Amino acid sequence: MSGADSSHRNHVHTLFGDHYQWLCTRLRRQSNDAATAEDIAAETFAQLLESPGLTAIREPRALLTTIAQRLLYERWRRRDLERRHLHQLHQGDFDHPPSPE
Repeated sequence: MSGADSSHRNHVHTLFGDHYQWLCTRLRRQSNDAATAEDIAAETFAQLLESPGLTAIREPRALLTTIAQRLLYERWRRRDLERRHLHQLHQGDFDHPPSPE
């Protein structure tokens, strides 16, 4: 592990300690589910770990909110696709095969 990797991990660790509970609380209000909020908050910080060059974040909560919102919207989109697909299967509409999505 290089010094840059260690520095990056330490920076994300500090962000996690400073903002994880705040982000979970914010997401809990939007998702109405504590487990979903915690999953998305954890995935938000995992994405930060994978992103290089975070040392110059001026507004960390804005960045965390943006990443978390994108993840939450993606979850909702997947959930809606799954519901449509299951509804189509339940209706037995085999004349129109389901979308590959």
